Amino acid sequence: MKPMQLGEVQIFRIEEMIWELDPAFLFPDLTRDDFAPHMEWLAPRFMTGDLRIRLSVHTFVIKTPHHTILVDTCFGNDKEGRPMALANGLQLPFLERMKEQAGITPEDVDYVFCTHFHVDHVGWNTRLVNGRWEPTFPNARYLFQRTEFEYYTSLPKDQQQPSLLDSVLPIAEAGLADLVDGAHRIGDHVTLEPTPGHTPGHTSVGIHSAAGGAKTGGAESGGAVITGDMIHMPVQVIETGWSPQVDHDPALATQTRRAFIERHAEAGTRVLGTHFAPPTVCRFEPNGAGYRPVFED
Repeated sequence: MKPMQLGEVQIFRIEEMIWELDPAFLFPDLTRDDFAPHMEWLAPRFMTGDLRIRLSVHTFVIKTPHHTILVDTCFGNDKEGRPMALANGLQLPFLERMKEQAGITPEDVDYVFCTHFHVDHVGWNTRLVNGRWEPTFPNARYLFQRTEFEYYTSLPKDQQQPSLLDSVLPIAEAGLADLVDGAHRIGDHVTLEPTPGHTPGHTSVGIHSAAGGAKTGGAESGGAVITGDMIHMPVQVIETGWSPQVDHDPALATQTRRAFIERHAEAGTRVLGTHFAPPTVCRFEPNGAGYRPVFED
């Protein structure tokens, strides 16, 4: 994704890694025959020829005239106890890439928002300093959806994931966390769009081309929206009933996905896929009785 200019706003995609995985990790009930009708356009960008899904793990940097906002913070360095081997003990130049590609340092960030609390969306919230997990972005307010925060922190201790303990709770303990509800606005150009199902408090992010923005959650002609994991891969725009096994409430996730696609298709919103490999940005266009993604190269 090239840096995007959206009215007064600039958007950058900072990649941590491309993650290639067996489709069974997300869709254990699907077979090669299910993917076959889509392989002509899925490969090689979004799937490999030997049927491995290509997911990009990245952060979106949003620069408005008044604020620098990060959406999702990937796996992070030095983390352990992750459920996927590739995420343990990482040593990646992610912060250097942020400086090179978006021109910002950790101290420049005003807000951090995590679409949800899964391991690949909270990691760079903290970094290891002298054996302690310290906030990576010391001048930022970290915005957490109240529903998401309360759900995960209320789980029994033996069910709390290491990513909660090393990447979320240290932010609250440092006094940098703000709990927000529903369609919260971040400054003049960004609003939160609740899209539950993947997790209880999952939230997408609307970006508006002019100050004041759209009424609700980014469904604005000329605007953009960051999906979060309500859509993992672009084939779900066509196959809306494909709900990954990692969804907390698959039925609700499917309902949310279908409503989201219809809403943003009608508005002509530019859609930034949180796990879409490059080119990452698409629009939803009519396709028979449904919709399909059309990408910007």
